[in-house]
Amino acid sequence: MDLVGFSMDRFDSLKDEYLKLMKGLRRREVSFIPVSGLLGDNMTTISENMDWYTGGTLMDFLESCPAAAFSGKGHARFSVQYATQSETDKAMIYAGRLLSGTLKKGAVLSVFPQKEDAIVDKIYRGLREHDEASAGDNISICIAGDIAITRGDMLSDIEYDDTNRKTIDTSVCWLSSDTDMEINREYIIRINAAEVRCKITEVLYEIDGDTFARNYNVEKIGVNQFAKVKIELSESIFFESYTTSPQTGRGILIDTATNATCAALMID
Repeated sequence: MDLVGFSMDRFDSLKDEYLKLMKGLRRREVSFIPVSGLLGDNMTTISENMDWYTGGTLMDFLESCPAAAFSGKGHARFSVQYATQSETDKAMIYAGRLLSGTLKKGAVLSVFPQKEDAIVDKIYRGLREHDEASAGDNISICIAGDIAITRGDMLSDIEYDDTNRKTIDTSVCWLSSDTDMEINREYIIRINAAEVRCKITEVLYEIDGDTFARNYNVEKIGVNQFAKVKIELSESIFFESYTTSPQTGRGILIDTATNATCAALMID
């Protein structure tokens, strides 16, 4: 704000522009705080240079924001990140994150992609055994029975049906400055710890980052550009729409040649 003379008119003008832009987003609440990092105006203390502003400081706002939370409601989804064997009783231990819901000892979970049922025998947080875990917990579990489970598998209390789910319509943000998006080129899609090969078969439209307008005459998608695309999977992977389950509805695309992350995606 120091660059515009701490002008209220300029602040209001920018605020109006952003409010128009926000109409294209799903956000319901937006806060505006005029700040200047040069002398710390409205950063941690109220600015004397902007006596027309009656709100709080940036630090006040940040400290009042609720911490991002995983959803403890709905179905349990446990993403396996690591499989190892106990040195004492040789039981298999599966470490990962409980993405949503709650998990209790004795729960029956469906293992994907094996499509077999498993019963939770033990739950650990750190070295301590617990009777249950909540969404967002990093845990290790043991299951009863002999099922081959590996990194990338998903255990959930819903039976995931992958019939006719070899294609994904998704919004992507292209991140690579080295290569543009290429149709029918092979990439790796990663959702949580699961990875499969895939191809972008079609660009449905480009999304203007400033106005959110759709451009159907797409010539190329390069760095920092947004698009809605169709992805064809080489094999099944556990995914859901972002609105249903954000933790299983987002992922990345990886360049198979360089292993670099080339895009972030949100599944419709």
